[in-house]
Amino acid sequence: MKKPNRNENTMPPLVPEEEAPQRTGSGAKWVTFVCILLAAALIIASLPSGISATTRVNDKIFSAVPEENVISTVLSGGGTLEAQEGTAQSIPQALELQTYYVKNGETVSAGDPVAQVDVVAVKAAISELQSVLDALDKDIASESGKTNDTTIRAGAAGRVKKIYAQEGTSAADTVYDNGALMLLSLDGLMAVDLEAQAEVGEHVTVTLSDGTGLEGTVEGVSDGIATVTVSDETVALGDNVTVQDEAGTLLGSGNLYIHAQLRVTGAYGTVSRISVRENQKVSTDSALLTLENTGHTAEYARLLNRRSELEAQMESLVKLYKDGILYADCGGIVSGVDSTVDYTDPATLTRTRSQASPGYTAVGGTRMEGTDTAGKPDTSEDPDPSEPPDPSEGPEEPEETVSYVVGLVTSVSEGSLEYVPQLTVEAKKSQMLSFANLVNPTITGEPQTLQDQGQTVCLSTGGMWTESAFAEIGAGDAVLISTDTVVYEHLTSNTPGGGQFPDIDMGQISGMDTSALTGAMSGLTGGISGYGGTVTAVYDSYDTTLRDAAVITADEEMTVQIQVDELDILTLQTGMEAQVTLDALTGTGFTGTITSIDPYGANSGGNTKYTVTVTVPREGNMLPGMNASVKITTAVSEPVQTVPAEAVLFDSGKSWLYTGYNEKTDTLTDPVEIQTGRSDGNQVELLSGLEAGQSFYYRYADSIEYSFVG
Repeated sequence: MKKPNRNENTMPPLVPEEEAPQRTGSGAKWVTFVCILLAAALIIASLPSGISATTRVNDKIFSAVPEENVISTVLSGGGTLEAQEGTAQSIPQALELQTYYVKNGETVSAGDPVAQVDVVAVKAAISELQSVLDALDKDIASESGKTNDTTIRAGAAGRVKKIYAQEGTSAADTVYDNGALMLLSLDGLMAVDLEAQAEVGEHVTVTLSDGTGLEGTVEGVSDGIATVTVSDETVALGDNVTVQDEAGTLLGSGNLYIHAQLRVTGAYGTVSRISVRENQKVSTDSALLTLENTGHTAEYARLLNRRSELEAQMESLVKLYKDGILYADCGGIVSGVDSTVDYTDPATLTRTRSQASPGYTAVGGTRMEGTDTAGKPDTSEDPDPSEPPDPSEGPEEPEETVSYVVGLVTSVSEGSLEYVPQLTVEAKKSQMLSFANLVNPTITGEPQTLQDQGQTVCLSTGGMWTESAFAEIGAGDAVLISTDTVVYEHLTSNTPGGGQFPDIDMGQISGMDTSALTGAMSGLTGGISGYGGTVTAVYDSYDTTLRDAAVITADEEMTVQIQVDELDILTLQTGMEAQVTLDALTGTGFTGTITSIDPYGANSGGNTKYTVTVTVPREGNMLPGMNASVKITTAVSEPVQTVPAEAVLFDSGKSWLYTGYNEKTDTLTDPVEIQTGRSDGNQVELLSGLEAGQSFYYRYADSIEYSFVG
């Protein structure tokens, strides 16, 4: 290596500051020192006339030899501390909050009471949902015995132009690889596009790759592209053809494609038989191929998925069933509390005495300890066990299921009436408050006679039953008949007379045993759907919407997001450690972890950056919004020879070290060109330039002293 003259008067000049490579950490100390000098010079220059100043740089000469160290590659970034995303504390949409036990801004622990709902409403919701699940289970059982269609048929008449499917191959894989199982031509034409001057309707000659000439027609011209069609009877898809006009002039060449194409697809099973061949004509509904091992239907999978959703709803209801209290899923800070709902001090809650049902019980609310005292205020302290129980506080009787006949009254006379039965249902009274929309006036049948035998007679208003009399029932009324009760309801104006009959609202008879639909039900065209519209199954119309009672934001951890350049993002992965420092908490560092890397970067000015989220355990004095600096070590080298960053000088794209020092003149001498490698801002890897054990010298200044003389 050619070395410069080592005379102390021929040292290589230092590069101008703006050309020097930027360094961080301790390697930037020399730059900092220069900045201090400049600042001091500005201060001195601004002093009033007559005041002079002297400055002294406190620097030292250090002698060292290369040392063995590791070089770490570190990515740095900055952002602000953010609280974790909150966890919603939810209840089913149909339930209403009675009171809160928390306020916005309060800190709670997992298991603390958040709010109270009506247990009676919860019980009713559980009963309704269970009947919905029962109906769903019946349809699941029915659908479980079905399989997907094993024969794929033509959706339209045409000609088979390409068969991708092969016997023994997966239908789904074939469609994935080729876009279809086979291709049909629907209009009897193949086409080719050419860059040519032509007129619509012009006759041309299309020459196939085997030399066969066929008559073609220019079907269309757009933006200099002519589309030529030819019969699809014998030509092959993709064949390279040439086209000439009637004068024999070459218009161009291209590959044939299907002019009007139909893709035949399939998603289930394995191809067991192909029933057609290429270029064969087929008619609508012709069998094209046969599949085996097609598995359960898509409807079966949909029903199972719906059941999972309903199971989740049931789980949330059951959690509330014990005492009507919504408990916190996690600890943290509360927000989202509805200020229009009353607040109750949680100190008014007492621990339940039952070991089988630990938790809080509302004083003045509902308690369930083997008996149901729903809605009855508990204003006492722990009762005296010697006192006999109050019989009035016994368990609530379950609502009885009754068999009802739904019919349409055709005529009335003194003491009797005639009606046409519509269907028979097994349901509870609360589920049959409205039933007129179950009656179809267009259904005819053998009238039945109902005698006035002193039955209880009620009028249904849609929301309740009110006491009435047998003589008040009139022709055209809907009637609900059980063993000892008759209920009638006036049909709405849009129902009588055979007009458009409304769809059944199955939500009004949720809980009905659908297997009990008998009698006139069998006369309905297409079953329930014969009511003039498609009826949504009760399990599909059931509302699983949840409403947020409150939000709890966990305070165990906080996050900070940094932006990482596309050139560095692949060096990071979740789980890597990160060192976090906060401007507001100087002298303290925190160890965090990369918890997410956004795979979708944002491009700005041709450079893409990705968002990296670092999660750090929360200390008591951390607050959202604090400025944070993050350093992530992405690589650590094996031990290598290094020199201090401040000892390396740069000139004309080269790196130098001084290997001599003249004490008399206080001058560094004998510069040697070196080759450097990686740097972490403190140490620089030395690749070559010094002999083993050879010393080098460098000057380091750490302070400035200056004084003013008036």
